[in-house]
Amino acid sequence: MCDQWKAFKFFDVSQIRLPDEDAKSVFDQGKISSVTSGGNSVYVGTEDGVVHVLDQSFKPSKSFKAHDVGSVRHIKRVPETSYLVTLAEDLSNEPTLKVWALDKLDKRTDSPKCLSTVSIQNGRKQFPVIPNAAKF
Repeated sequence: MCDQWKAFKFFDVSQIRLPDEDAKSVFDQGKISSVTSGGNSVYVGTEDGVVHVLDQSFKPSKSFKAHDVGSVRHIKRVPETSYLVTLAEDLSNEPTLKVWALDKLDKRTDSPKCLSTVSIQNGRKQFPVIPNAAKF
């Protein structure tokens, strides 16, 4: 009979540094509504329609107004591309889905270029949009 258990190392442990003051402003607002990652960045959607792009040390590298009305409820970086998909909803308006090209900038706003905007027709029912799992 064996008296010892085999130890398995499942995770690499490393100390996490707290973000500096610039990054704290994104987290301290308390308005984060969605988060995703991809392409060495973290994307944070907020209740006021803004998307913050954070680098690997959680420092904000860019912020842009993704939606004029509604909260960014769902956000997804499409793997192996430069596309970011956002879905905003405000229960008094139709939900809006937008596709952003992160590698192309709008010259007027210096923000990622919006490639497509689709209004989701739900008959103005007071139900939140729940996306099904989609594999990109």
